[in-house]
Amino acid sequence: MLRDLLILYTLFFRMGAVTFGGGYAMLPILRREIIQNHQWMDEETIMDYYALSQGLPGIIAINVSVFIGYRRRGIPGGVAAALGMVSPCIIIISIIAFFLSSFQDNPYVQHALAGISVCVAALILDAVISMWKKGVKDAFGIVVCLVMLCLSVFTDLSPILLVIACALLGIPHMVVHPVHHLPYHHRGAPGKSNADIIWDLNREYYHLLQPYAKQFGVKMCLENMFGEDQRRGCLVPDMFSDPHEYAQFFDELNDPDNFTCCIDTGHAGITGEDCGDTIRVMGSRVRALHLNDNDFRTDGHLIPFQGKIDWDDVMRALAEIDYQGDFTFEALHLYEGMDDGFYATSAKYLHDVGRYLIQKFQHYKEAL
Repeated sequence: MLRDLLILYTLFFRMGAVTFGGGYAMLPILRREIIQNHQWMDEETIMDYYALSQGLPGIIAINVSVFIGYRRRGIPGGVAAALGMVSPCIIIISIIAFFLSSFQDNPYVQHALAGISVCVAALILDAVISMWKKGVKDAFGIVVCLVMLCLSVFTDLSPILLVIACALLGIPHMVVHPVHHLPYHHRGAPGKSNADIIWDLNREYYHLLQPYAKQFGVKMCLENMFGEDQRRGCLVPDMFSDPHEYAQFFDELNDPDNFTCCIDTGHAGITGEDCGDTIRVMGSRVRALHLNDNDFRTDGHLIPFQGKIDWDDVMRALAEIDYQGDFTFEALHLYEGMDDGFYATSAKYLHDVGRYLIQKFQHYKEAL
């Protein structure tokens, strides 16, 4: 733990010592150190941190360093990265401030500062080109980019509002349920079981969606499902219920750029699968979560800890696969039958449950 914090501090100290021109100018250095040398995360994640930092108060370079440090080692990591980034600035600015009155009018110093300004402009241009290639993928993206540029230059709108607007227009992931049940009259088709028919239907279905996912830059999240046996009146395993078959289907699609995995914890419980083990089998394919609990008999969509799912093991499994997505609750019956006066209390309870799960997740990540 201490060694990792020292690495974060020294890494960002070196960046802070050679970064001129603000947060965007440090992007080429950040890409080399974080992505290429240490392989801590991919470029898409770095770009997400930059986009979010632009809409938050404070200095972009500091915000990004906190995000990366927190991602590595939680709150201590965020503090270590931020201190590393600001330490050389404090030292250098203190020295310059002490001597500034002596050489600020020196022509050699003025020429040097002019040269640094040109270099900084080149670094920022390189950062802009990289962000353009990564973020602007189609005609719609170009239009959004130009509109936001005009609003930023010619209006006084807050950058926060512009970032929120772009976030609402750009949906990075979309859950697409598989075909997961066929009527009984399909059973006994020549040479194929019901499960084989469903498998082939889904393979054809997702291949049809594939070009649209590529065109619009939206990742399709395939969710583990359960089936309903209407003849016997019970819930049964169905498409993607078995984690090994789930992983096999992704391997057959062979398109990780456009297809990812959404784990519904309640669905795993209903079908008799251990949710933690399902997460471990799916590994880095997991990019979205539908968190809910149940009694293993009905799809109750309860708040975590109100059913039988082992949430401690779920958080441990997510930490083991270095999960990087969101925690999304599917607590559908939170307010049912409740008086209006309890809405705020119930919402706070759900918030507290979420914070508790995130703390568990961070604890297990730090312990790895």
